[in-house]
Amino acid sequence: MKLKYLAMACAISASFSIGSQTYAGSGEVVFIHSGDIHGHLVPRANVRSDSTPGHMEGGLARMATVIQQIRQENLGKTLYFNTGDTVQGSAEALFTKGQALIDVVNMLGVDAHAPGNWDFLYGPARFEATFKGNSTTAPLANWNAMAANLYYTNQTDSTAVCGVKNASGVPLKRVLPPYMVKTVNGVKVGVIGFTTARAIAAISPTVTAGYLFNDGKVELPCYINQLRSAEQVDLVVLISELEMGRDIALAETYPGVDLILNSDMHEKTLQPIITPTGTLIVEEGQDGTMLGEMHFQVSAGHTMPGDGKVTWTWTPHIIIDTIRENRFVAAKVKQVRTPFVMGTFVPGQAVTVGGNTTTLLRPIDEVVAYSNVALHRSNFMDEDMAGVVEGSSHDLIADAMRWSAGSDAAALRGFRYGTHIPVGSAITMQDIYHYIPIAAKVGRSPKACGYDLKFQAENASDGTFNADATKWTGGWLFGYSNVSYDLDACAGYGIDGATGAVDRATNMKVGGNPVNISDKYNAATQACFSGAAGYSVAGYWYNDDPGTINNCAPCRGRLIQTVKTDGTVVDVAVPTYNATTGVTTVAYTLPTSTDLLDISEAVVNYLRAPSASGGIGGLVSVANLPLHRLNVKRLPNVNPYSFKTIQPLRGATAATCPAAPL
Repeated sequence: MKLKYLAMACAISASFSIGSQTYAGSGEVVFIHSGDIHGHLVPRANVRSDSTPGHMEGGLARMATVIQQIRQENLGKTLYFNTGDTVQGSAEALFTKGQALIDVVNMLGVDAHAPGNWDFLYGPARFEATFKGNSTTAPLANWNAMAANLYYTNQTDSTAVCGVKNASGVPLKRVLPPYMVKTVNGVKVGVIGFTTARAIAAISPTVTAGYLFNDGKVELPCYINQLRSAEQVDLVVLISELEMGRDIALAETYPGVDLILNSDMHEKTLQPIITPTGTLIVEEGQDGTMLGEMHFQVSAGHTMPGDGKVTWTWTPHIIIDTIRENRFVAAKVKQVRTPFVMGTFVPGQAVTVGGNTTTLLRPIDEVVAYSNVALHRSNFMDEDMAGVVEGSSHDLIADAMRWSAGSDAAALRGFRYGTHIPVGSAITMQDIYHYIPIAAKVGRSPKACGYDLKFQAENASDGTFNADATKWTGGWLFGYSNVSYDLDACAGYGIDGATGAVDRATNMKVGGNPVNISDKYNAATQACFSGAAGYSVAGYWYNDDPGTINNCAPCRGRLIQTVKTDGTVVDVAVPTYNATTGVTTVAYTLPTSTDLLDISEAVVNYLRAPSASGGIGGLVSVANLPLHRLNVKRLPNVNPYSFKTIQPLRGATAATCPAAPL
């Protein structure tokens, strides 16, 4: 049965026949799936090529309507799963430590949830209060969170199976349940949950202290066997925050999963991926802009994917503003946003993340500036300025960081989350917090050498384009200010028969001047070996990890500085080199966190500052926001799938890379 809102939601349907494993059950099960909501409570624009012209997309009240309609048309047959980053990604999420999202999503009737890496942002105590609870208190989120690959590093459980063991061979204790079994319309469904395998690379490690994240290679084959053999389920479903590339590899290596409901990479699978092992894999983009509906018709005797006893129908619903809002969810959204908007704004709202305390200084609907450039980072691989390489929004933020720090260059991790601001639109505080919802302060090091810049570019490229998805480091290439280079993302993998040094990033420049990529840091002189003092580079800084900035791993053990709200640059990590022992020690002087400049405020200041002082002057334009900072020579953009991708799911291989440029 098709939805009443099928046309409104721009739904696309397809049917194929596959097999799975069951023993006795038969009937239809309907899986509803949302993923990577990223704190988005209300609709946003879509300026990418797959937009629905003239319409806003997303909004949890509208998504609730579609969920409700699917349930009504399939009474007693549905399971609704939410996966990935949910309680992070907006001011409302940040300054309530996710509670604003919890209150709304609790109304949607989630049957199970696989936490995203950013759901750990507020630290272990808050994570467990949100998703686990304790012996006397239920979890704040009634979503039945599961994570078979998440463990305590210092607690054991001798009864645990299918998991990681410590050095003594004793199983580690899991933080959350690994799986659940539900019988729906006569079909017994086993559901495995996976969270991230990589935690949060850009934040202080304190936010995931005491946790171990595994890659699923131990857990998945063991639980497939447990569910099919011991639990005698009819279907095996994996709800996963692992990157889709990882899940494709897992499904191809360990047969037996009927369906993977994925999140993390923000891909929109308008048609499911079907692995050679018969597993279907889908993902629903980000920000609540798409909802998945998967019908499985199971015949008795289904035992493994590919046995011909399951048929399926997939409908991806794009959530647009012609769908009416669920009035109860809409009322809750309005309620949780009340302290954040004009007229009812509550001053003094503050939060601490990674030791950084930040305060919301103005309503989120306050206009900060305007833009004559579409601001986003989301373009598909086959399009100009692919999001995996660069985005106008990150270019703007990097420029604001460099301007605020007075540095030679700036870089920020290629975060996949954010929002879209169309040409001619206002930039509000809500937009800025969608881009930077992590309480980061502006830090800098004046001791980055040419070798460090080259290392960063090569490391980020490999962590994005390696054909082995387990080597991906999360996110995309760094966003840069005042740095440029030529990118051949297919180089260094032996694709063209070339051997020798990896050289994906070439012709690297800072401020238009060539970079000496062989120039390394000399700890004894606290300068580069060439005698150059080093480039000053701005990045994220956290009080709980004060000895580095997030975009310069080699800068640990060098001079680290932060920027105060008055623009003063202060030393926070000062190294001393002992020539006798060859050891560097670092002395820390940590300012009061609230005296330091939050990157969100750095963006506000930059947008509002007059052009005479190097600022934007209230209007972003092609003149003050130069784009195409990375010159793309080649990308692995030969796509084997029927839908457009943002990041190559197979990485750089001979099959995905075009011929080498001349």
